[in-house]
Amino acid sequence: MDIIDKLLTTGEAHARKILLELRQKELTPLYHIVSGGKEPDALIPCHFANNIEKQITFLNAKNIARNMKAIAGMFIGESWMLSVPEDRIRTIDQEPRPSQHPDRIEVVMLVATTGRETRSRSLRIIRNKQGRIIDLVTDPIDPGIISGGMIDGLIEPQPAH
Repeated sequence: MDIIDKLLTTGEAHARKILLELRQKELTPLYHIVSGGKEPDALIPCHFANNIEKQITFLNAKNIARNMKAIAGMFIGESWMLSVPEDRIRTIDQEPRPSQHPDRIEVVMLVATTGRETRSRSLRIIRNKQGRIIDLVTDPIDPGIISGGMIDGLIEPQPAH
């Protein structure tokens, strides 16, 4: 198991504990930054109300990762996704944002990177009729699709050995 797999597995266990065992209503977004030196790893809870605060949070996490000479990092948080049939991919820009789309899927998204390689895991959130989370189901995702402002550039690629 490589470092990305370890991060994704640890992140999934965290999500399951918070949402299923402890029955919290939501998962606080979190960065896990793996130190490249003797410092301990950093866990950075994220609180943001808008895109500007989200960008500031990412820049702070990126700065911490640089100062630690981090070798890997992961972001975990709840998100909305949209499953679009292949024949509609070309018109995706005409669809409402996933959070506003009637066919949205609620997930816990985990994205881990070494700066050279990025992989993800998606856990579909299953709720009962009362709205309580009752399960997290692993969804397959094409890892080539996953990128974005919360993970891209978080870790500076290390030289190949």
